[in-house]
Amino acid sequence: MAKNLPRKYDLLRFVAADVFPPSSELAMDMLRLMAAYNDITEVLDWVLGTRSIATRRIATKKARIRMSIQNRILLGLMHETFRVIDQMQGTKEFKDVQAMLPESGMKSLQSLRLANSGDSSIRSRLKLARDRVAFHYDRESFVEGASIFSRLFVEKAKAESLIIFERGSRAFYYYPEQVREIVAFGFNEGDSGNEIPVKLGQYLTEVQKLMHEVGRFLDELLPVYAETRSLGSALQHETAIE
Repeated sequence: MAKNLPRKYDLLRFVAADVFPPSSELAMDMLRLMAAYNDITEVLDWVLGTRSIATRRIATKKARIRMSIQNRILLGLMHETFRVIDQMQGTKEFKDVQAMLPESGMKSLQSLRLANSGDSSIRSRLKLARDRVAFHYDRESFVEGASIFSRLFVEKAKAESLIIFERGSRAFYYYPEQVREIVAFGFNEGDSGNEIPVKLGQYLTEVQKLMHEVGRFLDELLPVYAETRSLGSALQHETAIE
């Protein structure tokens, strides 16, 4: 069995209070945005690492439960990320630094602003999912989702679900995920049962694009932030292979 090849790394070592002083709103907002980036990229890695195509009937249902949970976590985290971006842009420190961003950094910021606008369907969907089903078990949302579920099928008898008991393991409740997907992603009677997985994939792709923009924005913001605060000597560059 082939061994994993060593990976190359660039490291920036710094004294925390010198580079990110708690007294600086911009420093704390950048720290918050970095935290959001960590959270979402780790969940995305989890998604991509577990998305092997299941072909067996029960394995497909178990995979769908996992994907539904992953997608809702992503929606909730992305909503919180936009809250950080909103608050960051309202500070004088950020406005001063923004004027010095290179073109690529401004392009990423504009993309995030567009997705965060009131007219954006993804923004409104993120807020609804965060408030109702991402981290909550809201009764009214379950009533709504369960009511719509049966109407997604022309024949009511086809609106079936499952409870899976894996011997020696645990139970897998499929129906709660079907209900929460409807609420989280705004499905309605016009969406067939077969269209829902396709739309879930589209939302995942959208979140991946947005996180790419967040990453690029941070990549461009950090050097400008360091320059405006004369932090060149405070950031020690190292390389590593392991």
